Amino acid sequence: MDVMKLANSLPMWIACGIPVVFVMVQALLFAREAYRSGEKVGLTKTQMNKAIKSSAVTSIGPSIVVLSGMLSLLVTVGGPVGWMRLSMIGSVMFESIAAGLGTSAVGVTLGTDPMTKEALTMAIWTMILCSVGWVLFGTFSANKMEKIILNYICLFDYLFISS
Repeated sequence: MDVMKLANSLPMWIACGIPVVFVMVQALLFAREAYRSGEKVGLTKTQMNKAIKSSAVTSIGPSIVVLSGMLSLLVTVGGPVGWMRLSMIGSVMFESIAAGLGTSAVGVTLGTDPMTKEALTMAIWTMILCSVGWVLFGTFSANKMEKIILNYICLFDYLFISS
């Protein structure tokens, strides 16, 4: 079977779609909590709607850069993996470098040599394993960020201001 047919097969779309749906649910939950927090601090619905609109508009520019990276990953590792990786992390430079390092581990130069099954597998595993720590950190520490930031400020104060 051709490697790119495998990379763009229905099972890959399903496997890569599951994490993307997870990210979308996280975004919706975050937006809902942000809206509730806005109500708690006394923002009007008009103010919150303006904030939502301005956030949507300002996200267009960075999304164009991510889309260009998506196109390069689409050609090298297939549509499903490129879509999944940039939906979760969004770092074009990281994903390209990780895919290149993964393929070079089996002797394939990304974008130059023909992609093999082993090279595709190594590219995907490298992209995932090198970023899973950030996903886990964000998932399990998001509700503790206030304490983390407070401790960081106290440490900074102790090290640089108090002395």
